[in-house]
Amino acid sequence: MRLPNFQAALMAAVLTGLASCQSREADPGLPPRDETVTFFGPGRERLAWNVLPAIGFDEGSWVLSEREKARLDQAARLLAQGQRLLLIGVGDDQVPAEHGRQQGLARAVTVRRALVGGGGDPSLVQATGLAADERAGLDAVGNGTGPRVECVVVR
Repeated sequence: MRLPNFQAALMAAVLTGLASCQSREADPGLPPRDETVTFFGPGRERLAWNVLPAIGFDEGSWVLSEREKARLDQAARLLAQGQRLLLIGVGDDQVPAEHGRQQGLARAVTVRRALVGGGGDPSLVQATGLAADERAGLDAVGNGTGPRVECVVVR
């Protein structure tokens, strides 16, 4: 069955968008994951919460607004002092868990690229993503709910 041109273009755009939401293994720009510094696993006591504001995103988006780019200055200053950051992206409520994890990771990677693009040392910044239903513990210690990236300092 042949799709009309506009449907074919729409399908290509959707597939391109999903392909750009890469996993950690598919993004060579990410450093190896330090398994001792995960949100749920060992090393959680080494994470300093609420030091930096959460970076907000629109539903369904992983594009930084100009306002949020300006808020990254605080995180960039910490990186300039040699601090390590763990960026935890949160996916939208209305999407399946795996898509939400990928969406959260895409948001965290977007923030990481902005920090590294501004001169931050890439070895000091890790990125991970959570589905919306995995953020329950994060909401208790983080900065609210919704699509965002928490910039957590690793002590």
